[in-house]
Amino acid sequence: MGYGGMHNALAVELDTWFDADARDPYQNHVAVLTAGTGQLSAAHAVALGSTVRVPDLADGEVHFVRVSYEPEFHPAATLHPAFKAAP
Repeated sequence: MGYGGMHNALAVELDTWFDADARDPYQNHVAVLTAGTGQLSAAHAVALGSTVRVPDLADGEVHFVRVSYEPEFHPAATLHPAFKAAP
């Protein structure tokens, strides 16, 4: 994906390609990944969360995305129906 190997990073991945080795969901998906201060990879083992509840990202249309980064965790965010987290 292009962000593998970065340290102290956070990636927002909009992915249309299934990669079993990265433990990707089969469908189009959006994921947030980090390895803390370590080396980031596209493997979903380091995903903070992901969702497949997105439009078809490979439909040839332009898609707009807004990312709002807040370094403080707000527990109420976990109540959103698209929130899914894994250890």
